[in-house]
Amino acid sequence: MFSQYYRLSGRLTSRSLPVGLGGTLVASVLLGLVYGLVVYWVPFIYVLFLATAGAGFAVGGIAYNLAIWSHTRNGLLVLAASVLGAVTAYVASFFSWVFVLADYDWGVLAPASMIRAIHWIIENGTWTLGSGGSANVSGLPLLLIWLGEFAIMLGVAVYIGWKQFGEALYCEETGDWIKNIELVGPFMGIEDPDDVQRKVEANDFSWIEQLRPFEVEEDEESVKLPRSFKSSEMVLAGSEATYLVTLRNVTNIVDKQGAVTRRVRPILRNLTVDRESFELIRQIGEQAAADPDSTEPAG
Repeated sequence: MFSQYYRLSGRLTSRSLPVGLGGTLVASVLLGLVYGLVVYWVPFIYVLFLATAGAGFAVGGIAYNLAIWSHTRNGLLVLAASVLGAVTAYVASFFSWVFVLADYDWGVLAPASMIRAIHWIIENGTWTLGSGGSANVSGLPLLLIWLGEFAIMLGVAVYIGWKQFGEALYCEETGDWIKNIELVGPFMGIEDPDDVQRKVEANDFSWIEQLRPFEVEEDEESVKLPRSFKSSEMVLAGSEATYLVTLRNVTNIVDKQGAVTRRVRPILRNLTVDRESFELIRQIGEQAAADPDSTEPAG
């Protein structure tokens, strides 16, 4: 079996810069102007925190979706769009915020006037902390608050845009994103992930013998989940010309209310195989998830 790990090609298209990057910046300007108005009109700090994170989420989502639409396969461009989009949105928010503070004076939107206005705000402040505050927040404390606000927006934008794009899969042969993704499992946790990786590197696909159906303790009344347990699962992604297999261990943590938190650790990430192997792995995986005696070597 021929195998290798899939990676995006890093290619750009004629739409990557004008749409992927330029479109993100234009949308970020509009988003920032709206965010600045929200900052002015909403006095509740918790709501503002959510608005800041929401703006970052929107910037990252825009960068990701425009990259997908423009068929961009370059993660660095998506990262740049997310970072520059967050910077653009935050800067734009000052224009709408100061514009309202200045009683809708259009003159304050001139760059020199805006700089003077922000300098005055830093020195004097425009708001207090809490209902009983006696002095406006200004100077270094105000700058630190602005820095923290921007850090939240930037961090969320990068996390949403770049990280989400890192999960995208593209088939160069068909010229489209891979949308046919199937989850197979769960299985019992893989006890020796290093052995699986060694076998894959040796082109030995007998690692699939390690897949066993997931089982939990049962009694006459219910199925009992321990507070922490391990499982594994496969993700199969395929197009007409590209076939990818991901195998991952999952640590499941159950809280007192019975809600399960999953911590995923990949063992094989987007392993490229041929179509025949892909179908065989799918068939054996589906059988192994249901029948403990059905698993046999795929190689």
